[in-house]
Amino acid sequence: MALLRAQRGRERVFWGFVMLAMLGLGVNKQLDLQSMLTAGGRCLSQLQGWYEERRAFQRNFIIGLVTVATLFLALVLWLMRGCLRRNGLAILGLAFVAGFVAVRAVGFHHFDVLIDRRFLGHRLNVLFELSGLVFIAVNALALLRPRRSPRCRRVRVNLRGA
Repeated sequence: MALLRAQRGRERVFWGFVMLAMLGLGVNKQLDLQSMLTAGGRCLSQLQGWYEERRAFQRNFIIGLVTVATLFLALVLWLMRGCLRRNGLAILGLAFVAGFVAVRAVGFHHFDVLIDRRFLGHRLNVLFELSGLVFIAVNALALLRPRRSPRCRRVRVNLRGA
């Protein structure tokens, strides 16, 4: 519904991306694809003889994922700079979800120990996983409110130089 309510242009593209990302994560949740990826990586590392050095690989993989996620977030913020008031919470939610997915995909033991701890009777795993989704949902519901919300500013970029 937020996609249908979104303004034309980059805001509509953004909510289309959010919809596809959430659909993909829902399919992944049902099929448990990250466990298959982890098991495949474990088998490959054992076959190639570098299983004992897997911590360095995991560390570098996490650094790479965080770098890519940070660059992607910076790009989204730049592209959505005229619409941040309307979509900022969803962008923050996407960052939370991407961070959670990255940590879970790697299966780094030290992170697993951290997110398996309990806070207010709930595992941190659940709180981390759901917080991003809640941010996205709250932003989408705000767009669906009947009152008229401010339009995205049109930002012009001069690519020819000064």
